[in-house]
Amino acid sequence: MPVATPPLTENALAEESGLATDALQPDPFPLPLTPFERMMLAEDRAEYPMVATVEFDFSGRLDRTVLNDAYATAIARHPLLRARVEKQPFKQPIWVAAATAQVEYSNEEAGFPLKRIDLSELSGLLLRVSEVADRVKLQLHVHHACCDGSGIFSFFQDLLLAYHQQVAGETPQLTPLDFDALPRRNKFPLSSKSIGQWLYRIGFGIREAAKFTLRAIEPLVSSNDRGKGISGFHQVALQTEGELLKGLRKTAVREGVTLNDLLLRDYLATLGDWQRHNRDSTLAKERFRLLVPCDLRTEQHAELPAANVLGYAFLTRDIADCEHSDELLQNVQAEMAFIRETNASLYFLRCLNVAARVPGGMAGIGRSRGCFSTSLLSNLGDPSKYLSRELPRDRGRIKAGDLVLEDIVAHPPLRAETRAGIVLITYRNQLSLGLTCDARYFSESAAQELGSQFLMVLKKTATSS
Repeated sequence: MPVATPPLTENALAEESGLATDALQPDPFPLPLTPFERMMLAEDRAEYPMVATVEFDFSGRLDRTVLNDAYATAIARHPLLRARVEKQPFKQPIWVAAATAQVEYSNEEAGFPLKRIDLSELSGLLLRVSEVADRVKLQLHVHHACCDGSGIFSFFQDLLLAYHQQVAGETPQLTPLDFDALPRRNKFPLSSKSIGQWLYRIGFGIREAAKFTLRAIEPLVSSNDRGKGISGFHQVALQTEGELLKGLRKTAVREGVTLNDLLLRDYLATLGDWQRHNRDSTLAKERFRLLVPCDLRTEQHAELPAANVLGYAFLTRDIADCEHSDELLQNVQAEMAFIRETNASLYFLRCLNVAARVPGGMAGIGRSRGCFSTSLLSNLGDPSKYLSRELPRDRGRIKAGDLVLEDIVAHPPLRAETRAGIVLITYRNQLSLGLTCDARYFSESAAQELGSQFLMVLKKTATSS
């Protein structure tokens, strides 16, 4: 049966973490929610919780007492992960301090199911640990209003390094973070060198917003083996062979594109083939849209605690566009280069800024049942780049005390009508694929089929000459 540590209150954080109270920075609360955070809150529903899951698979033995102490140290450094949302009449909702959620432990291999986090009552992070023999699975369940993938790994680095140092009997020495940077987490001024360029970018943003709103897209269709309306989600984890990532990188160099361009092209090709073979021929629409999260961090965010510093790009394609892989790659490469050069993913945030100023604008987004994106693909890259060099390595594997990090897999939250989403992670020169599918439309076998189909396309690309 699961057991848990008692919840940590705000006053207990300094004592539990081993840090002097006067050494801690004052909390930044109350702190207004950004429009992006408000959107995540509006999107959060009982049937579609905005909760991301990252699972870390370790070999070795865990010291629970040390982990509890390391958790207290790490959570003290990330205010948004230990805050709840307080709604105010006729005012913006605000972040306020909350008792830190408890660590949950289990000795069962099945682990923990996805659980909604009610930010009106609870802080947005759950740390859940399952231990079986010499294997430890550490799961982070994080409400997306609190932080993005990079923020999750920032917290995880602190947790793992504090654990490692405390096992060695040392006082945790972690990279300084700046709480004063949190109010600026959503500040992204457009760098326009002239009034003409500024007007062009404003016009471009309006045009793209109109295209996004007016172009009807098709949700991901079910295969014949559909979920038949069962609520919940199927989460599929796939690990690739070591040579696949090497082959993909060689192909990217040969084609003069980025690895991310290849991954996006291959997933668009997978979606196009899936829609073509599974769609009802009576459907009129043949267009789908892929959501691509874009990390907007710059040097000004170097000392920012866990937060959302994220924009969205959208790749819209007709099914027929995905039949010719070479042309599709050229188009994806050109579009992603344009997005990077112009910071086009910022325009989504600016649209949210407008919606936040309209009475009922954010609530309208939350109530909307339309299909905003057919699927999503998030490439988090290699999270070991977030991990301190002070952590030792064993044949490329991160070590902390007696624990050795073997694998990482992450699963994204889904909104209604975005029926599948994938998170890609690189670790130990291998690519892990975390797929989440809406069980209302996909059975577990259909979810496996979609993930396997994407993997087959990647293998074909990696072995192309």
